[in-house]
Amino acid sequence: MKKSVFKNITQIGVLALVFVITLPGFIMAGDSQTVVKKHGWKTPITTENWPVDPAKLHLAGAPHSLIGLTLEQIVTDPNIQIRPDAASCMDCHDWAEEMTAESFCPRIDDFITTDQDGEGPKPQVLKDILIDWKNRNCPD
Repeated sequence: MKKSVFKNITQIGVLALVFVITLPGFIMAGDSQTVVKKHGWKTPITTENWPVDPAKLHLAGAPHSLIGLTLEQIVTDPNIQIRPDAASCMDCHDWAEEMTAESFCPRIDDFITTDQDGEGPKPQVLKDILIDWKNRNCPD
């Protein structure tokens, strides 16, 4: 009878040990959520990482939406047009084609305040996205 009791105690001990070892994994697995990477120079803007009404990310009359674009594309690609008034954007895109995250980040304040020679201010949603990016130290 002693061997049977010892065997049961050993089995219970092993089960308890397995439970203690695996419990953190179960807790972590149940607790894990998909982490959404914030938008950046090379990370596209999505409705998950910039949670606003998708209509605000596609300005009326503009050929392109901000959704799916990276800041690098918005800043440096002259073929990307997120505003309906393309002429006011071309001057900025001309000087910005060679910009990098490192060279553009310190110029955000100037970029946001310019009104393209009276052609109109930048859309607020773009300003908000750029300010957020700058406040996060301009990540990729």
